Amino acid sequence: YVDAAGVLVKPEAARAQRDAESPRSGDAEDGTGKTPAKIEGGSGGGAGGDTDTVVAKPRPPRRFYGTVQLDPLRAGRDMSVVVEEVLQHINALPGAEVELVVDITATVRDGMSETVRRVVDENCKTLRFRSHAFEEE
Repeated sequence: YVDAAGVLVKPEAARAQRDAESPRSGDAEDGTGKTPAKIEGGSGGGAGGDTDTVVAKPRPPRRFYGTVQLDPLRAGRDMSVVVEEVLQHINALPGAEVELVVDITATVRDGMSETVRRVVDENCKTLRFRSHAFEEE
């Protein structure tokens, strides 16, 4: 399991550090010279006493999604804040695959002129919008 908090260590350096740190009293060894990361006693009912179980860490979340509404008069500024405060942190993670989708919904009380529709339509095509359309309500 590899994540942003993981590190690669040479086996010799890891053995030297492990050997330098003496096992605390009560820690169990499994015969390989390695001390398990965490052992908790179980309730074994036999004469052998407690049984040991290794407790695994919970797996961290792998997906993120978020929806934010931006002020259309300050969309550039607001979007740059979203990029700096959210996307930048996720994009920095190894193996991150980020998809950013901008969803635009606009209603004009008196309707949109032919000139505006033509300009917006052409710009959407040039900018490779996945989809765009004008509708009558």
